[in-house]
Amino acid sequence: MPNIPYVGTMDESPVDVAARIAKVLAAKYPNQSPSEVLAALPYSERQAWIGSLTSLELSALEYDWRNFWARPNQREPLDKYKILVILAGRGFGKSRAAAEIVRGWVESGKRKHIALIGANAADIRDTMVEEVFKQGSGIMQICPPWNMPHYSPTKKTIVWTNPNYPSYGAVCSLYSGEEPNSLRGPSHDGAWIDEWAKMSYGESVLHQLKFTLRRGDNPQTVISTTPKPVQFLIDMLKSAQESKYDGTNDIIVIKGSTYENKANLASEFIEDINKTYEGTTLGRQEIYA
Repeated sequence: MPNIPYVGTMDESPVDVAARIAKVLAAKYPNQSPSEVLAALPYSERQAWIGSLTSLELSALEYDWRNFWARPNQREPLDKYKILVILAGRGFGKSRAAAEIVRGWVESGKRKHIALIGANAADIRDTMVEEVFKQGSGIMQICPPWNMPHYSPTKKTIVWTNPNYPSYGAVCSLYSGEEPNSLRGPSHDGAWIDEWAKMSYGESVLHQLKFTLRRGDNPQTVISTTPKPVQFLIDMLKSAQESKYDGTNDIIVIKGSTYENKANLASEFIEDINKTYEGTTLGRQEIYA
């Protein structure tokens, strides 16, 4: 049975307790997320452990993505980078990983004006921003209730308004990949592009975005996408391979398959794609990226 650390002391805040528990588990089980370790316990033991935590400690764990929920290859690299490409199969959790990186930037106070770029207006709203279904990956769903931003569809912004947090005043501005020229004019210190390979004007989007990344220290871009044989993505991956790894890469690529997230996907879905697409060209693209 995994040796799961117990509750903290009166000197620790709920957030400190949650972080300590998650970090101990992450160190002991480096190939799993701590939440997966906990889920593997027998029901009675799992419930007893959960019952040992206060409601505030449980809330802190619920929103501790990096330390508790994320699988190792869903976490933002500690190395410096200009572009992080999360290249993964359908259902891997790449949009969630990218959204959590953005949330981390904001909550730390590291970034204040971030561009969110989706393939089209519907994808921005349904995938990157809003709560369209339970356990979604949108910014408005993953943020904790004590630091929830305000979403304005008309202004195309998400704004953090709680003055008690480092995130105060941070803004995510929303742009459609169908209109690369909408990126002319504004300036940013970070960006998230979702489903880049799906965009008809993906190359132009990245070029126009780069001209806006002129704020702050080391502006960064996260790209989450399932691969397609488009030249601008091929060129990006080639540049990443040619870059010498020294801890300060211009481009870092994280790869992952659909199967890595099977615990959170319908078993019928996993069975169907395995039966239908395993060993096919489409399967290599959509499952294994």
